[in-house]
Amino acid sequence: MRLCDEAKIELVLKVKKGHVNPFALVNDHEARVKLVVDENLMKLDYWAFHPIENTATVEILRDDFIKIFLTHINRNQTVVDLSSLDTGAD
Repeated sequence: MRLCDEAKIELVLKVKKGHVNPFALVNDHEARVKLVVDENLMKLDYWAFHPIENTATVEILRDDFIKIFLTHINRNQTVVDLSSLDTGAD
């Protein structure tokens, strides 16, 4: 995930830096944050996230996350091939 200024994270997602995860989108009532998913993740049946706190991890079926969670909060994801991006980290 690409993060921004900690104050903006807390304002929009209501979580502290280090606790940012897709479940925090439930707090973004103005849909200011765009969920971008690497197309390689779409090949996996299960996804794992921190449940708002980074002291635990939950696994969720990819299809349940998309069809239930994202639908419930009226959000979509954009799937991109992140492996093709030049990160400049040579």
